[in-house]
This record gives sequence, C-alpha cells and structure tokens, in this order.
Amino acid sequence: MGRRTRNLLFLILFFTWIFWIPAGFISKANHSSLIVFLHYAGGAVPLIATLSVLYFHQTVKERKDYLLRLFDLKRIGSKWILIIVLLIPILALVSSWIDTLLGGEGLDLSPLQSLVSAPLSLFPFAFFILIFGPIPEEMTWRGLILDRMEKEINPFRSNLILGIYWLIWHLPLFFIDGSYQASLGFGTPQFFLFILDKVPYTFLLAWIFHHTKRSTLAAILFHFIMNFMGEIIDLSVRAESILIILVYLFTLFIIFFEKDEWFSERTL
Repeated sequence: MGRRTRNLLFLILFFTWIFWIPAGFISKANHSSLIVFLHYAGGAVPLIATLSVLYFHQTVKERKDYLLRLFDLKRIGSKWILIIVLLIPILALVSSWIDTLLGGEGLDLSPLQSLVSAPLSLFPFAFFILIFGPIPEEMTWRGLILDRMEKEINPFRSNLILGIYWLIWHLPLFFIDGSYQASLGFGTPQFFLFILDKVPYTFLLAWIFHHTKRSTLAAILFHFIMNFMGEIIDLSVRAESILIILVYLFTLFIIFFEKDEWFSERTL
C-alpha cells in the first residue's frame, strides 16, 4: 500500500477518534448535546477527508470519474440491483429459518411492524440511515480508499486491510451513549458479532463494487440495505451468528470462484 493512502487512513482514524474518544468519556456526565455533536462530527471526518482529496489532490479527469461512479445508475444494471436489494434479506431469512429449526426464536418483526403502522415515518427513518453511514462512508471507503488501494496492491489484501481498519474505526462508538453500537453493549455476544462481520461485509461490498464498474452508488445502496435490515428486524443471537457464518461462506465462495480477480496485482 502506498504511503499517501496509508497516511490518509491514519489521518481519518486520528481525527475521527479525536471527536469520538472524548464523547465516550463524557457520556456518563450526560452532556447530551455535546455528545451528539462529537458523535456526528467524528462520523463526518471521512467525508471531509474525501472532499479535501478530491478538491486539492485530484485532476479534473479524476474528479469527473469519481462523480460518475457516484451518480451513474447505469453502471449497476438490473441484475446487480436485485443482488444488492435481495442478498442480505435472503441470508437473514435463511438464518432465522435455521434457527427456528433448532428450536430458536428466529427473528422478531416488531420494529418493521412499528414502521408499517406509521408509514409516514418510514421515509425520514430511511433517509436518516442513508446519510449517517452509507453515503459518507462509501464515498470514502469504496469511492476513494479502495479505488486507490487496488491500484497499489491486489484486491484481496486491499479488502482485508480495509475490513480490519473499518472494524477498528468503529470501536469508540461502543462507548458513546445513543449510538447503535452502544446499544449492543461492549463485550456482549452482539459486540463480537458486530466485530466479526466487518471483514466479510467489506469483501461483499468490494464484490459489488467490482461488478458494477467501480460504482460507489452500488456500494452505498448495499451498505444502506445492510443497515436498514439491521434496524427493521431483530434476529436472535443464534440466528445472527448463523447469518455471520452464511456471510463468511458466501464470501469464501465468491473469492474462490473469482480468485484470479481477487489475487491479481491490478484490477484497473
């Protein structure tokens, strides 16, 4: 990995944590408005870094390519739209079905039922999920960072590094009151499941990115489906564990059958 990319990853992590670590310490003092500010300010760091790189360090041609990958829906195609929309729900339903066969609870649809009972709340809810996660993160992780890394090292190594980095980047959120991660708890089974899914989901996002002509928009949509599904259904711990296993198996499957692409030194 090149020095500039490595420095960019370090700077994003450093400046994100400058906001998030204090937010974790003051959470217990109940300074809610300050916590919210620090939480969202830290979350905005990757996007600010990306926009800075685009403006100060890229040519007009590079900026145009970036914007096309961000907005061009034609790059995705109907086949990949279906994969983006259906892959995670199908895996979640299969995992819940296996859990029920084993005598478990499967999944709880009460969050979805609450949204359906108040349909006008669905769009603000979905919009909130979209702009606080998928858009700023994918504009950075896939749109900028991965696109750079895969020009320097092979896709497998790129995504392994990025997946571990993505995991580490999230860690302070477990100590910030009001964050999704804090609701999971630190050291709980849900904590470990959250930690375990970052690397395989990184590979799935890259798989979609590769097959949609490096579409950042495709990565945003898939990331949105991942987060949205996590909000509207509650899987039991065992069902979620089964889901992670299925995600790992599916990831290994695509890496094995596309190994030439994953282990080639350049994809572009």
